[in-house]
Amino acid sequence: MPNKNYEKVSLIYDYLMQSVDYEAFADYMEAINARLNFTPQVILDLACGTGGSTLPLAARGYRVVGLDVSEEMLAAAKEKARRRQLQAEFIRGDMRTFTLSHPVDMAVIFQEGLNYLLSSQDVLKTFHRVFKALSPGGVFAFDLHALPLLPAGSGEVSMVEEDKFTLIWQSRYQPEEALWEIALTGFVKDGSGLYERFQETHRERHYSPAEITGLLQEAGFSLQGTYKSFTFEEDLSARRLYVVARKGKGEKVESEEKESEEKALEEKGKGRQGNLRKG
Repeated sequence: MPNKNYEKVSLIYDYLMQSVDYEAFADYMEAINARLNFTPQVILDLACGTGGSTLPLAARGYRVVGLDVSEEMLAAAKEKARRRQLQAEFIRGDMRTFTLSHPVDMAVIFQEGLNYLLSSQDVLKTFHRVFKALSPGGVFAFDLHALPLLPAGSGEVSMVEEDKFTLIWQSRYQPEEALWEIALTGFVKDGSGLYERFQETHRERHYSPAEITGLLQEAGFSLQGTYKSFTFEEDLSARRLYVVARKGKGEKVESEEKESEEKALEEKGKGRQGNLRKG
């Protein structure tokens, strides 16, 4: 099922993200690997969007796989790869449930893709899937936004107006649920010169470094470090953090066993609920 939250935003996503330094992201990923004395060949870019974080890695000679839940975002990513004559594989999938036909050496998430998961259970599912996808010794690096530090305000309204679109958004932070919500209303000019109106709502959840560390360890990962964005400073009060974890070399995939146990318990729970209803 297509992700409706990106069906229209995909049309203007690259404009909204034009200030993001994707080359600096690729530089930082290489610095992380150099610090770990690790040289990946295949990199998985989760929640890759329109390929902004995927293609700089492809241009540096890595074999890259971009995964996203939005068909519209992936279509834009494939077109950009074609225009730049870069080799990249793009597949549609949910990072909580995806499977790959081959292992990867490194998995990355950029631009707070993990914050879009609204429950710790979904984060754990994602960690399990990444652990399974990685080769032994593989590296997992992702960023986190400290959402309470974002300028979300209490329902403030902002607007940007360009020749081809107008975008109005209202954002707010809900501390009791640790959720940041942004409601978008946009007007995008079509080929005939008319404007098409759309509305979308995006939500992100705040996770503390301690919570993320616990979930990584539960999935089988070993934490390598939590750093202030694009540095190796261990400043947990920073607005954006990077978390680096690693799958053990040659270890048994305990994460898969735990995942099977969790699914079995879940099925048993459903069976008990069904029996109660029948009774």
